[in-house]
Amino acid sequence: ASAFSAVYRRDDGVLKTWARDEALQYANGVFADDRHLYVAGYYLRRIDFETREVEPCGDDELLIDLESIETDGRGGFFLTRIGEQPIAHVSAEGEVRDILERPVFTADIDYIVDRKMLIAPSGGDALVAFSVE
Repeated sequence: ASAFSAVYRRDDGVLKTWARDEALQYANGVFADDRHLYVAGYYLRRIDFETREVEPCGDDELLIDLESIETDGRGGFFLTRIGEQPIAHVSAEGEVRDILERPVFTADIDYIVDRKMLIAPSGGDALVAFSVE
């Protein structure tokens, strides 16, 4: 939850705090693999499922004020950011590159791995879809 620097889990119909840490400031988008929960918030963080330790993940200077996160199917992620460069790609090796360099609002995105197609709402009734290698 953005306002509480926390991630909640629904357990028997009740929301319970699963992880709380100041490093989860403005938590918004989440993605899980078999070992970690990745949280897109003010910065990109990951939480170890076993220990619930919150760790930095990515470049805090390039990946800031994040909106959502989506896997690229190769160990990396696409992230939406609020501001001038709304979509970034982070490779499995941690390299960051801008994907969409025009100032439009994008929120939750989807990536169709087998078609290499990134789909992003871009405000109002507009939708942007393009191929990403």
